[in-house]
Amino acid sequence: MDLPFEVVNEAADCLQGLNPRQKEAAELLSGPLLIIAGAGTGKTRTLTARIARLIASGVAPWRILALTFTNKAAGEMRRRVDALVPGRGSQVWIHTFHSLGARLLRRHAEALGLKQDFLIYDEDDQRKILQSILSGTGQDKEKSKAGLYASLISRAKDDLLDARSYSIHAQTAPTQARIPVAEVYEKYQARLDQSGALDFGDLLLKTVEMLRDKQDIREHY
Repeated sequence: MDLPFEVVNEAADCLQGLNPRQKEAAELLSGPLLIIAGAGTGKTRTLTARIARLIASGVAPWRILALTFTNKAAGEMRRRVDALVPGRGSQVWIHTFHSLGARLLRRHAEALGLKQDFLIYDEDDQRKILQSILSGTGQDKEKSKAGLYASLISRAKDDLLDARSYSIHAQTAPTQARIPVAEVYEKYQARLDQSGALDFGDLLLKTVEMLRDKQDIREHY
């Protein structure tokens, strides 16, 4: 892919402000790269410079994926890439882990039995559903544990355990402590399914399940 001279020139110019180690990382165009550094040491600058160099070398922007933990960081990375290679920043896949999951799940919703416009429930929505489930036990003290159950369910999803898998683990655990959580987890997930909604944990869990179980989708990427 041939790019205008000014695009290539700007990608090269971006290296001028980097120190030798940063420049070495930014100029690496193939193979894995691990950057370990503290806050404010130029990690984002190095990564965006590398993205610019990849684009300048002929890599299509939409074939580049950059992941970060916050929306603010993703927006800043996108802005910096666009400043280095104008008009290309919006074409690069720059996401948080959760927003990448949402994008992939919406793109392949039909194959997963999901609605493309599925809702994404936040922590407040999650807590309200759990309070409703726990209030059905007739014990007010259980309702007050909604936050605890939310945390345990989120942790289970982070560990890639869906409701069924968690229930199996609970039944075979040395103690019975997880069984009540498993029962609430199953009811909670059923509520989400009925509402056509996912929570933040699902955005990661279901994306991993999709890429693991759907060979055609996995090979597409």
